[in-house]
Amino acid sequence: MVVDVGPLTGEAFGPPGTTPESIGPVADAFVGQFTGRDAAGWRRQGQVTINGMIDTVAKRDGALQDWVTSEPDVIARALHEAFVTDLGPELPRITVPTLVLYVTMKPSQLTDQQTDAVYQAAYKPVNRVVLKHIPASAHFIMWDQPDLFREEGVAFLG
Repeated sequence: MVVDVGPLTGEAFGPPGTTPESIGPVADAFVGQFTGRDAAGWRRQGQVTINGMIDTVAKRDGALQDWVTSEPDVIARALHEAFVTDLGPELPRITVPTLVLYVTMKPSQLTDQQTDAVYQAAYKPVNRVVLKHIPASAHFIMWDQPDLFREEGVAFLG
């Protein structure tokens, strides 16, 4: 089960045809945004990031608390690695049923239909994939649509 991510995370932050190499400078910039901040700056960065990733206001405080107690260096390195790692070549090796839940990124220049096309193209190499576009949710589907997320997970696990 995959939750709101494509095989090349950096693709969501670059133009069509983004590659690990071409998104490298964007990934480097993210590292710069996350490192070298004082506690207040780290908290402000977390607030902005979380507000864009969680629509359910009541869930934001807990996520922000997790953010401020996390190591900025670790988050920066993990995001950088996710941005520049292309798992696309590995997708044909997946032989088990796969469920991909995804949203239209906010803010986005893509329509829901364009987002569907992006995910369909990205996961085409997976033989037994089911793609489900989740409405009215930001990135953290499990917090914005918990009942739907649970239903999908239970149905997938059978």
